[in-house]
Amino acid sequence: MVFNVRALNRDDHVRNHAFLMNAAGEWSWLPPMMCRFLRAPVASILFRSLVMGAHPGKVAINKVARIAGIKPVRRDKIIDAVDSALCLWEEVAANCGAPDFLIKEIGSEMAITRGWK
Repeated sequence: MVFNVRALNRDDHVRNHAFLMNAAGEWSWLPPMMCRFLRAPVASILFRSLVMGAHPGKVAINKVARIAGIKPVRRDKIIDAVDSALCLWEEVAANCGAPDFLIKEIGSEMAITRGWK
């Protein structure tokens, strides 16, 4: 949820998340198969149903975490981890060959989401 808000990902369907099992029978997360950036900040289905709002920031994340029983310390660690990972956006996108204009545009939009209250 925090990733979807902070990265403006709007393709967060269940079918996009999966697991892999290695030869030893150990499970691991499959990397995201599909993320879709959306310029217009539209609240995800989760936020529309639980929180309501087009700019779900820390207040909305806190409310959902409270409803889900996630303690504030864990919630803050999750937010920090997502924000730290997204700070690598420009480097990762450049290494993947994304066009400069798109790297800058998406990076700017993601920086704005960190400021939502």
